[in-house]
Amino acid sequence: MLKNEARFAEAEALYRESLAMDVTVNGTNHPALLRCFLNLASVLEAQGKFEEAETFQRQGLDLAPKLSGRADGVLAASLDSLGSMIQRQGKLAEAETLYRQAYAIRKRLAGDEQLQDPRFLFRPIARGSG
Repeated sequence: MLKNEARFAEAEALYRESLAMDVTVNGTNHPALLRCFLNLASVLEAQGKFEEAETFQRQGLDLAPKLSGRADGVLAASLDSLGSMIQRQGKLAEAETLYRQAYAIRKRLAGDEQLQDPRFLFRPIARGSG
């Protein structure tokens, strides 16, 4: 809610507090931390703190495979989100790699029906866009 109201500094503080509590309760390698990492990354990105946001996004990405039953879908979404963040920083080659990894996972999960809609599978990078 705070993020939606553009109260980013306040949202950041609460996400950091939530992350600290979750680390205390669950340790640093628990899948429950994924949402905390991604939420904090999102609010940091909205404030233009791209390097720090990228760090938290990557930490969340490291936890995605630990989610039993949902790992692939979460991993694809996390790769896509990180790719978008990296693209906005102008790191197009790395962003393309991340998008292609997300595409490969989605393609494997989607089945033939979804393959008819390329928007579902791959967000192409317009060269020179940031």
